[in-house]
Amino acid sequence: MIWKAGRDQLQVRNRSGWENFRDQWESFPLTLLNFWEWGITDLTSNAARSALAEFLVSRNLGALANGGPGAGYDLVTKSGLKIKIETAGAYAGWPPERRAAVVYPIAPTLAYDASSRQLARSWSRPAEIYVFGLLLLGEKGMVNPTDTGHWVFHVVSARALDNLEQAAPAISHGTIQARCQSSPAGWRGPVLYRNLRVEVEGLGVAMTR
Repeated sequence: MIWKAGRDQLQVRNRSGWENFRDQWESFPLTLLNFWEWGITDLTSNAARSALAEFLVSRNLGALANGGPGAGYDLVTKSGLKIKIETAGAYAGWPPERRAAVVYPIAPTLAYDASSRQLARSWSRPAEIYVFGLLLLGEKGMVNPTDTGHWVFHVVSARALDNLEQAAPAISHGTIQARCQSSPAGWRGPVLYRNLRVEVEGLGVAMTR
C-alpha cells in the first residue's frame, strides 16, 4: 500500500483522528476524523478495501514491517517471509462463473531497493508468498468488511505463480480455486481468516524443503 508504506518510510506518527487541520499557525474546526468519515468510511471501495485487507493480514500474521514504496511486497513476517496482498470484491449473488472471472494483478516488477536507491535490473516477484483476499459483497447495506466471515483468502507461493506463465500480469479467482482444489505444491485455500497464519507459515516451511 502506497500510503502506509510511505507513512512508515517517513516515520510519521500514528494519528488519533482528533487532530485539527491548520492554516500555518491557525487551526480551524476540521479534523482528521472528518476526513476519515468522508473518504474512508466506504470500506468496499478499492483503496479502502486494500488498506483494510493489509491491516487484517498484518495483524493476523504478526508482521513486523512493511516493504516500503516499490519494494514489490507489503509485509514481512517474524519468520522473515515477504508477503504481497492483493484484493478484489465480488457480489455473493453473482453466478459462479462471473465470480471466478474476478482477477488479481500479479505482474512482475522492477523492485526498488531503498538502501541503494536503485531499481532492480530484472523483472521479478520480490514477495515469497501472495495472499489473495476476496470480499464477498451482499446487496447494498448488507456487507460488513470488518466481519472476517465476509472474506475468502487463498495463499500462493510466488514460485507457483512463476510456474504459471512467464511474466503473467494477472490471475483469475477461478484459476486460483482450480489450482488449490487440485492441490499442487504452493497453492492453499480457501483459508479462513483465523487460520491464515498457520497456512502462510506452513507454506513458508514447505518452500524450504
